[in-house]
Amino acid sequence: MTTNVRTVLSVLLFSVLAHFPLKAVINVGLQPADLFERYETVLTGEIERVDEEAGGFFLRVTALHKGETPEVGEIIEISAVDAMAEALADQVDPIVDIAPGKPVAAFVGMRQRRAEDQLLFYAGGFYLGTRVSDSRWNWTDGDTQMTGVDGQPVPTMAGTWNGSTPQLNHMLEDLARGEAYFPRRGYAAFKEDILIDQLDDTVRGIALYDLYGNGLPDIYVSSPDGDRVYLQMAPLEFIDATEWLGLEQASVSIDVADFDLDGIPDLLVGGTLLRGSANRSGQHGFTPVESFPHDDEERAALKAAAFIEADGDGYPDVIVSLEGGGLRLYRNPGESGGAFTDITEHAGLDRTEAGAGGNGYFTLGDWTGDGRTDIHYAAGPGFLLIQDSEGRFAPHPDMPELRFTSGPDDAPGLTGAGAFAPIIGSGRFDLIIPVASSWHVIENRNGQPIDVTEYGNEINEGSFLHLSTVASDLTLDGNVDIYTISRAQYGHNRFIINRGYGSFMLATVHRAYDKMFSGPSQELGGWALATGDANGDGQPDILLGNEHGHVVLILNDTLSYREPVEHPTDDVARMLQAGVLAVTVEGPRGVVGAIVQLETPEGATVDMRFIGGNNAAGSRGPDEAIFGVRKPGDYLVRVRYADGHERTWPVEISPATQAIARLTATRSD
Repeated sequence: MTTNVRTVLSVLLFSVLAHFPLKAVINVGLQPADLFERYETVLTGEIERVDEEAGGFFLRVTALHKGETPEVGEIIEISAVDAMAEALADQVDPIVDIAPGKPVAAFVGMRQRRAEDQLLFYAGGFYLGTRVSDSRWNWTDGDTQMTGVDGQPVPTMAGTWNGSTPQLNHMLEDLARGEAYFPRRGYAAFKEDILIDQLDDTVRGIALYDLYGNGLPDIYVSSPDGDRVYLQMAPLEFIDATEWLGLEQASVSIDVADFDLDGIPDLLVGGTLLRGSANRSGQHGFTPVESFPHDDEERAALKAAAFIEADGDGYPDVIVSLEGGGLRLYRNPGESGGAFTDITEHAGLDRTEAGAGGNGYFTLGDWTGDGRTDIHYAAGPGFLLIQDSEGRFAPHPDMPELRFTSGPDDAPGLTGAGAFAPIIGSGRFDLIIPVASSWHVIENRNGQPIDVTEYGNEINEGSFLHLSTVASDLTLDGNVDIYTISRAQYGHNRFIINRGYGSFMLATVHRAYDKMFSGPSQELGGWALATGDANGDGQPDILLGNEHGHVVLILNDTLSYREPVEHPTDDVARMLQAGVLAVTVEGPRGVVGAIVQLETPEGATVDMRFIGGNNAAGSRGPDEAIFGVRKPGDYLVRVRYADGHERTWPVEISPATQAIARLTATRSD
């Protein structure tokens, strides 16, 4: 076999592997920061022109991140040699990224090996070559073996960077400024499972919310066996107060909000609205007010119900998902009082193009950034429903079609409950959507939904029978992570760490400490999921309910591991400096659908959260936003309430090893 044929075959093999999880596995021993350190010159550029006949392309330098030459704007002629020229002429995948307008990242001159002319560049895949001069390079080979920082050989460069070239270029900019954070390990830890109770039937919905008003989050459990309420009377001391509160419901979902703005939380238990009340002696109770929908047959088909801001008046409205019946929307009468009104037709949710007649879960958030709540509906191919100023919803025409069936019988309506969160960028809400055995990451690129899942590394390392996902910065490092439950009786729940730059890591595989999860609940599946600070230590915890009837609280213990170490890597050093800010949002008006933004003093958005949107197929977390902040200092917190009211507060954030910054954001009007 000739060298040229062997090289072409290796390129083809790499192309095949690019579409399977092997390429997605992360090599923690060799990452872009290591390449940045090893090479004398690091630059990014854009392909000006491709000469397939001659075998090569011309690269215009757009940024020089390290080194002295070549200058920005200079054109470099890159000649493809032998097999690379053949592959370029045939447009072998992933050579298709060698095209006019495509970005390139390049590393020139490896110092450790005294290979001053060695070239490594990335354009959808890694390639090798040599520097003939500053203005001329040779492109000689495809992916190859290198040595990791531990001195061990790395079979391919695949685990070093598998993401998009623009995101790599963004990281190189941050590396040059000393601001990059791209963790090699899962710097998170959780305590032993706390079994709150075990019911005789599946836990279908769960809420972590202060129902009693003592400042400690309580637990509400929805189950066909009968709902339960566990009040937290003292830190982590829960009592079953179901009978005391007069609750006799059995339901499939739970949401909490102050629908009548009287300062007392109300419950949306399945399709039944319960008004909260308190007498002079402090006795709490909940009284049925109304049912959604009003028809008995439709109520029997209810999958989940939640509070939503649908008309901009700050009074929580109600959205309902029905098996085979699509979505229903009910308007809160507001100050006038009276019954909720069915506005499904007015909202445009009775149309086939908006998912009418579908079977799926919904996700709430603000895709357009206009302050109005939008919906992702996981039925059929999936619908991203955008709300206009008149309260009408229309499907985004460019939303990628997805598949929301799962199990051996391809059952519909049992996956797809995701979250709107700043997954890729910090100033907008993207979408993370679970499907049967993996996820889709939908980037919000100036309002356009772009599926960037293929660049996500271990986002492909899924479980099976995924039901729902919540988004929360569980690692407290400034990146919003995801946690997904499997509805299988012994399903593996998945914790996926967001490393930034569109890359994800299977947390339990790359754990930094001896253990990450100690209890059995990780492998017992789940039907209900919420995150929030259960014990007041500023860390988001995990609350689970599963088919076994278990109600399990998993306390986050990440901050206890943040202790100084000798000779920390760059990612550890940056993590040790990170601070934590915990914001509690108080209304009563406009809390559901409020947006909490963390900003620099100059007004740049650092992070953001949507209140009431992490509803995980019928569950609810507290009205809070917990931010990991990598740069301690002075910031602003901006809360834009759902009725348009805004207020800002200055905050000072120190490293979490010193103090947790806390803010209670109360309306000024």
